[in-house]
Amino acid sequence: QTSTFIDMCQCDGQFSGHGVCRLNNGVFNGGTKDEMNVCGGENYNVFKYKGYEWPENGFDFWDGIDCADPNQGSILFVAQGGVHHGNNADVTYRQLIAPHMSHPQFQKCAIHHKLSPIYIGFYAQSLTLDKPYPAQSRVNGRIFNDQMKAFLQTSEFLMLDVLNFTTDSQSSDGLHKLMDVNLVLMYYIVNLADMLFAAPYETSN
Repeated sequence: QTSTFIDMCQCDGQFSGHGVCRLNNGVFNGGTKDEMNVCGGENYNVFKYKGYEWPENGFDFWDGIDCADPNQGSILFVAQGGVHHGNNADVTYRQLIAPHMSHPQFQKCAIHHKLSPIYIGFYAQSLTLDKPYPAQSRVNGRIFNDQMKAFLQTSEFLMLDVLNFTTDSQSSDGLHKLMDVNLVLMYYIVNLADMLFAAPYETSN
């Protein structure tokens, strides 16, 4: 069973879209990249995938950061999520965004004007996946993005809506985008960051 499982879960694009490979069943997610023969960086063996439940919900990002320190540089904080939160904007905001906004280091960095937080919105799903994954449809994606914009309107976050940009773009499984798409997306993020750091008080959501 294990060898068959490994055969089905080879990398294609970012990772396999086969249903069994996306289950958090303690087998695929509990194995190391060497054992499973799948994609992963050097830290993969330590930083295992658990849906959206990463170590300390991602709060370890703030370890060692102190924006009151004059030697601490500016921080670009990028968050992206939704699918692992049931495609529910309210849940995504409460479980992914709000906890970071209330984190002492986030607030300190905002006070010292050293923080530029960006939230990346819903990615467009292939129409072929609408039947098995209706909650991830483009129609629901637009609703999700509009709701997230409303949640973030009075926050420090700037939202990057990529739904139109990712519509019909290359993907490995109908949802997760391939390298070319991610490189162009990174180009947008880097230019947005450049704009934010150049004039942090002249932008708006």
